Amino acid sequence: MDPFAGGCSEQESLWTNQLAYQDAFMVMDAGLTDQPVTMAALLERPPTLSAFPLNASGFRFWIQTANQRASTVRYELHAPGGELHETVQQQVGAGISARYLVLSVAVSGALTAAGAWEIRTYQDDQLIWTQPFTLLPAAAADAAGASVQAASSLKVQVLDQAPGAGAHP
Repeated sequence: MDPFAGGCSEQESLWTNQLAYQDAFMVMDAGLTDQPVTMAALLERPPTLSAFPLNASGFRFWIQTANQRASTVRYELHAPGGELHETVQQQVGAGISARYLVLSVAVSGALTAAGAWEIRTYQDDQLIWTQPFTLLPAAAADAAGASVQAASSLKVQVLDQAPGAGAHP
């Protein structure tokens, strides 16, 4: 039964020329925020920022994907000048609906260089997203000294829109 056809319809059915099923992996959106991230906040798209002071406690990088296969996701944090500062990876299960991958980045006491940084995200060694950001000088950060560095400044998390969608943090 075609709900768009019938005696009252004067046009061709809307079911005639449908798009092919969309099942290819895709990055739908991404951003940086200093707000806590929950599924509800991500669905509303949190306010995005591109710069943070060196004395900020941290921020979150989120990336929204669809049709993600089971894979290894790697995040690389690159310092000004392109030098690899830190890397972390996670195994994710397959997901057919949209999902959010979240990377929490500690700043104060962990990152010490002001300038242009970037986060590179890879899925099974293929680059899927690059997110630039800027760390701004701050008096409190300058007073801490340039040699302070935490053991790790990165933490990862997966938030699936469909319950029970096989993600492994």
